[in-house]
Amino acid sequence: MCHVDHGSRYGGLGAYRSPRGKAPTAPTVDGELARAFPGIFAHVGLAGGGKTSGVSGELSALGPKRDIGYYNSPLEAYNNLFSVVSNDASVRSKSELNGDVLDFMVGDVSRFRKSLLGHEQEKLDAYLAGFESMRDRQSKLLAQRDKLARLAPNVDERYNANDMELRMAAHWELAASALIAGLTNVVAYRLDSGFSGESFSGTLSGIPENCHGIGHQADPANDNKMLAWQTQNLAKFIDKLSSVKEGDGTMMDNTLIVFFSHYSDAHHSGGYEFPMLTIGNIGGAERPKLRTGRFVNYPYYTHAGNKTIGTMYNTILHAAGIEQPTFGELDVNIAEKEQKGPLPELLA
Repeated sequence: MCHVDHGSRYGGLGAYRSPRGKAPTAPTVDGELARAFPGIFAHVGLAGGGKTSGVSGELSALGPKRDIGYYNSPLEAYNNLFSVVSNDASVRSKSELNGDVLDFMVGDVSRFRKSLLGHEQEKLDAYLAGFESMRDRQSKLLAQRDKLARLAPNVDERYNANDMELRMAAHWELAASALIAGLTNVVAYRLDSGFSGESFSGTLSGIPENCHGIGHQADPANDNKMLAWQTQNLAKFIDKLSSVKEGDGTMMDNTLIVFFSHYSDAHHSGGYEFPMLTIGNIGGAERPKLRTGRFVNYPYYTHAGNKTIGTMYNTILHAAGIEQPTFGELDVNIAEKEQKGPLPELLA
């Protein structure tokens, strides 16, 4: 139910087959959570490699044909997320100008809409809704300007560096800042993009520029070095969320992190095994929704008791209060009853 090979595309988070070059056919789990718990930005996607501007995609979706983009450049991500408090005066000016333009566009489109017939009005409604959504987001950012100024990350050379290690560290910082500042409730960070033709220094020095072998088990020493560095950044990310008071606990008490390989168990994989590391329990120590901190191993594919990643994501959604019988596509080779409902072993 999830073809992998060179990455599983939308299927890795959506639990459905996702042919290369095709639009998403259903929401992914992070898209479902983004719709259920919208922030100023419904979803923040970050792509670890790639200094280039623009966004990459084909990983997350809000629904059919509704792709979610990932920021490639840390600097571009910062200038979009924290535009109203950017340390670049030109970015702040552009943000204010965009707000004025959006106000004008909403008013202008609304006036023009009144002159159209019913079916023509319907065609224009999608554009109007888009402009209104962007205008509302800009208004919320301006209303939170003082808070964002306190919590925005300190932009330095890492955000536009040629060195990939520095840019990835900047993305980790952005991920934490976006959550702590309340810009979003859902962050997805792709760690592996852009791993060819990159330069590394510091902890990752010695990794070759053409490091495509990482993930192929062709370069185990550097593979382990990269994984160790990323998990160390993950630990720092957890420490940051744990330092923020929230309710009677911390932000980390109300956060779930799912750390896994989009390629399943190997680069050229059939997707028969999908190891996942879950951190956090959603709800704190007093009222946990999930049981983490344990090793749970389900039987191999088609063996009695085997489960799919769809049941795993269904469990996460269930813990978040989004209850549905199944998630994603059903695997025709597995009994339907094994693919329904949350996993009782993981629920508190």
